[in-house]
Amino acid sequence: MCRIISILFIVITFASCGGSETTTNTATSDSTIAESNINILKIGDITFEISKCSKEECENYPDEEKIDTNERRRILIDSSKVKRVGDSLIISTKRKRVVFVNFMDGMDGTEGREYHYLYFDEKHNVWVVQGLYWEFADAILVDNENGDTVNVFDLYSFSPDAKYIFGASNAEMNGYGQILEKINGHYQKIAEEVELNWIPEQVKWIDKKSILISTYPIDDKGREYIKLTMK
Repeated sequence: MCRIISILFIVITFASCGGSETTTNTATSDSTIAESNINILKIGDITFEISKCSKEECENYPDEEKIDTNERRRILIDSSKVKRVGDSLIISTKRKRVVFVNFMDGMDGTEGREYHYLYFDEKHNVWVVQGLYWEFADAILVDNENGDTVNVFDLYSFSPDAKYIFGASNAEMNGYGQILEKINGHYQKIAEEVELNWIPEQVKWIDKKSILISTYPIDDKGREYIKLTMK
């Protein structure tokens, strides 16, 4: 499954019953070079074997159903739970409301942030929000049960058992990868993101251990098709 949707945002959450308010700031910055050779990619304690795959295998593997992500239309569909009030995007989860606030900071807009509602992912029980920042973007997954939020790179895919999320980024035409693992019901990054030796264009987690990636063609290289197999 491909999501085309570093990580700096402000989320203001209001408890739906008690009236309390909390503000959460999260940010990630440092990336490390992948502990890899030609055939191995290591992210935290997880090791992938890297191999080439065919164009047919990568491109013809079926995507999930295409979803309309126009915010205005999606809010009409999900209006009982999602509202846009001025610069605020409000999502009501079962436990609390989560509010994302657009704002522009600085004369050149380099600190500006915009949030757009994309859709409700029923299979994984999360609301998906797109975060737009200066020169990069990410996806924010809002847990429908408790309102917890987690940021993932804008190209991401769940493993079929939903235990992991593989995220990839091509911001500023550099490739980065990350793994999130579901621990005690919450997705957590298991290590800092790693720099990849290619620039990802699409990501598809196709079975329990395998991820297909197509890359952007660079210089005299054409598009490459890569398979990561978890060891």
